[in-house]
Amino acid sequence: MPPDIVFPRAGQVWETVRDCEVQVLNWMIETKAPMLWTNARLRQGERVRILQLDDPKPLSVRFKPVGELHERIAPHSSGYELRIRMARTVPGLGEGTGYFNELFRLVEDAG
Repeated sequence: MPPDIVFPRAGQVWETVRDCEVQVLNWMIETKAPMLWTNARLRQGERVRILQLDDPKPLSVRFKPVGELHERIAPHSSGYELRIRMARTVPGLGEGTGYFNELFRLVEDAG
Protein backbone atom coordinates (compact mmCIF):
# COMPACT_ATOMS: atom_id res chain seq x y z
CA MET A 1 0.00 0.00 0.00
CA PRO A 2 1.17 3.56 -0.59
CA PRO A 3 2.79 5.00 2.57
CA ASP A 4 0.69 8.22 2.50
CA ILE A 5 -2.70 6.50 2.20
CA VAL A 6 -5.59 7.76 4.35
CA PHE A 7 -7.83 4.95 5.59
CA PRO A 8 -11.53 5.67 6.16
CA ARG A 9 -13.29 5.02 9.47
CA ALA A 10 -16.80 3.71 10.12
CA GLY A 11 -19.40 6.49 10.00
CA GLN A 12 -17.40 8.91 7.88
CA VAL A 13 -18.96 10.38 4.72
CA TRP A 14 -16.85 10.37 1.54
CA GLU A 15 -17.66 11.80 -1.89
CA THR A 16 -16.73 10.54 -5.34
CA VAL A 17 -14.27 12.80 -7.19
CA ARG A 18 -15.23 11.30 -10.57
CA ASP A 19 -17.60 8.71 -12.01
CA CYS A 20 -16.59 5.20 -10.96
CA GLU A 21 -17.72 1.60 -10.76
CA VAL A 22 -18.10 -0.26 -7.47
CA GLN A 23 -19.17 -3.77 -6.51
CA VAL A 24 -22.65 -4.29 -5.04
CA LEU A 25 -23.52 -7.07 -2.60
CA ASN A 26 -27.31 -7.66 -2.85
CA TRP A 27 -29.59 -9.66 -0.61
CA MET A 28 -32.33 -10.81 -2.99
CA ILE A 29 -36.03 -10.78 -2.04
CA GLU A 30 -37.39 -13.18 -4.68
CA THR A 31 -34.94 -16.03 -4.21
CA LYS A 32 -33.96 -15.31 -0.59
CA ALA A 33 -30.39 -15.96 -1.72
CA PRO A 34 -27.98 -14.48 0.82
CA MET A 35 -25.95 -12.56 -1.74
CA LEU A 36 -25.33 -11.69 -5.36
CA TRP A 37 -22.37 -9.61 -6.57
CA THR A 38 -23.04 -7.06 -9.31
CA ASN A 39 -21.52 -3.71 -10.28
CA ALA A 40 -22.94 -0.20 -10.07
CA ARG A 41 -21.82 3.15 -11.39
CA LEU A 42 -21.55 6.09 -8.99
CA ARG A 43 -21.52 9.58 -10.44
CA GLN A 44 -19.10 12.33 -9.47
CA GLY A 45 -20.27 14.07 -6.29
CA GLU A 46 -22.29 11.16 -4.87
CA ARG A 47 -21.73 10.58 -1.17
CA VAL A 48 -21.31 7.34 0.75
CA ARG A 49 -21.13 6.45 4.46
CA ILE A 50 -18.44 4.00 5.53
CA LEU A 51 -19.72 0.80 7.18
CA GLN A 52 -17.96 -1.10 9.96
CA LEU A 53 -14.45 -2.08 8.81
CA ASP A 54 -12.82 -5.44 9.48
CA ASP A 55 -9.41 -3.84 10.07
CA PRO A 56 -8.07 -0.30 10.72
CA LYS A 57 -6.13 -0.66 7.44
CA PRO A 58 -8.52 -2.66 5.25
CA LEU A 59 -7.77 -3.96 1.77
CA SER A 60 -11.33 -3.13 0.72
CA VAL A 61 -13.92 -0.65 1.97
CA ARG A 62 -17.65 -1.30 2.52
CA PHE A 63 -20.15 1.58 2.35
CA LYS A 64 -23.72 2.64 1.58
CA PRO A 65 -24.91 5.65 -0.40
CA VAL A 66 -26.07 8.73 1.50
CA GLY A 67 -29.51 9.54 0.11
CA GLU A 68 -31.77 7.27 -1.87
CA LEU A 69 -29.96 5.51 -4.70
CA HIS A 70 -31.53 2.12 -3.97
CA GLU A 71 -33.76 2.10 -7.08
CA ARG A 72 -30.81 2.80 -9.37
CA ILE A 73 -28.28 0.54 -7.65
CA ALA A 74 -30.24 -2.45 -6.32
CA PRO A 75 -33.94 -2.21 -7.23
CA HIS A 76 -34.79 -5.89 -6.58
CA SER A 77 -32.85 -6.46 -3.37
CA SER A 78 -34.02 -6.34 0.22
CA GLY A 79 -30.67 -4.88 1.25
CA TYR A 80 -27.27 -4.10 -0.18
CA GLU A 81 -23.83 -2.64 0.46
CA LEU A 82 -21.17 -1.31 -1.86
CA ARG A 83 -17.51 -2.31 -1.92
CA ILE A 84 -14.27 -1.27 -3.61
CA ARG A 85 -10.62 -2.14 -3.09
CA MET A 86 -8.72 0.40 -1.01
CA ALA A 87 -5.63 0.84 -3.19
CA ARG A 88 -3.48 -0.81 -5.80
CA THR A 89 -1.50 -3.54 -4.05
CA VAL A 90 0.26 -5.01 -7.09
CA PRO A 91 2.00 -2.45 -9.38
CA GLY A 92 0.72 -2.55 -12.96
CA LEU A 93 -2.34 -4.66 -12.12
CA GLY A 94 -5.49 -2.68 -12.94
CA GLU A 95 -8.94 -3.36 -11.49
CA GLY A 96 -12.21 -1.73 -12.57
CA THR A 97 -12.21 2.04 -12.81
CA GLY A 98 -9.93 2.72 -9.85
CA TYR A 99 -9.52 2.39 -6.11
CA PHE A 100 -11.08 4.02 -3.06
CA ASN A 101 -8.04 6.16 -2.27
CA GLU A 102 -8.11 7.56 -5.87
CA LEU A 103 -11.87 7.96 -6.30
CA PHE A 104 -13.18 9.36 -2.99
CA ARG A 105 -12.46 12.33 -0.72
CA LEU A 106 -13.49 12.81 2.91
CA VAL A 107 -16.32 15.35 3.38
CA GLU A 108 -17.61 14.56 6.91
CA ASP A 109 -15.76 12.94 9.78
CA ALA A 110 -17.46 10.42 12.05
CA GLY A 111 -19.11 12.05 15.06
